Amino acid sequence: MKSGGGSGRTDVTAEYVVVGAGITGASIAAHLAGRGAPPLILEAGQPGCGATRVSGGMVRGYDPDPTTAELASSSIARYAEPSGWNTGVAPLHRVGAVTLAWLDQSEDLRRAQGELRAASGLDAHVVSDAGGSEVAGVRLAGAVALVEPTAGYVDPVSVTRLFVRQAVRDGSRLMTGTRLEAVSGTGGRILLRCAGLTVRARIVVLALGGWTSRPPSGVHVVGALIGTRSIQACVIRRPIGVPPHTTFVDLRTGCYGRPMTGRRSLIGFPLTVWGVDPDSDPAADIGHHRRTLEEVRRFLPWVPRGQTVRLVRSFDGYCDKADLLLRTRSPGVWSVRVGNGGGVRVAPELGRRVAEQLLARPDA
Repeated sequence: MKSGGGSGRTDVTAEYVVVGAGITGASIAAHLAGRGAPPLILEAGQPGCGATRVSGGMVRGYDPDPTTAELASSSIARYAEPSGWNTGVAPLHRVGAVTLAWLDQSEDLRRAQGELRAASGLDAHVVSDAGGSEVAGVRLAGAVALVEPTAGYVDPVSVTRLFVRQAVRDGSRLMTGTRLEAVSGTGGRILLRCAGLTVRARIVVLALGGWTSRPPSGVHVVGALIGTRSIQACVIRRPIGVPPHTTFVDLRTGCYGRPMTGRRSLIGFPLTVWGVDPDSDPAADIGHHRRTLEEVRRFLPWVPRGQTVRLVRSFDGYCDKADLLLRTRSPGVWSVRVGNGGGVRVAPELGRRVAEQLLARPDA
């Protein structure tokens, strides 16, 4: 993977620029490069070092949000296809996925089951709790569940790096340690100002995730409400003899979990703190951690006997628009819709569609 910082560089020109090498920006860059329009990729840190690094990485087709569900169901096929990756190995760990809901939502889940099968050919079925029912190591705890046996999870950082390698292989250039500070326009070109570096571009795609809530100087996203919400999860070492389990999310409470390598599991419970500064580094909330263990034990009874390895606190970005590309007041500068907590799930398909939209626009 080729990379370089901004020091020593004063002027760079590129047709397309993707700002942000999280999983979303990396996917967009890979799809643009694969279509003959390799972008310059600007990343403030290293690929996947921001919110992507602490993402849960769970991949399933169903979501209550229709936009996310459509993108996610198509993305599973990409994650599961070995030939689509430079390594020749599919990044999807197919441990299955269980989505839990209230019992009176059975018809909603059955309708979703049919839609998944019809639209993407994904295997799915609905199971209701019948007193202590369990699916692949996850207790249903009085819920109805949509089970997706071919879903699972990915390592978000590894996938991000795969996308970046693909983009670089197809002609993109990656500049790390390069934070975008301001955007302006002159002579029909866009000027991107970074520390010690100016980039002239024709089209700019901002894939900043939660940082979109605090865009660079000169950028204003039009007609969209964008915010951040704190998240906190923990890594638990499973007791000896406890096997891996399927991934799960409980729509009633927001609890979620997935297995990891090394006899570990990632579990989480919503921490409802809005307006988080993406550049802050808040301490873990120990009280919330105790509540997480208490809530998740309903689904994974072994949790109280597990060992907490580490706490992870970060944030998700949220947007009230379904559009994948959001206009800004700067001509030629576009912002990508924030993932609403599901960026990893939709990244392959979102990247493909954004690249196609950019290349097809007469004003691009």
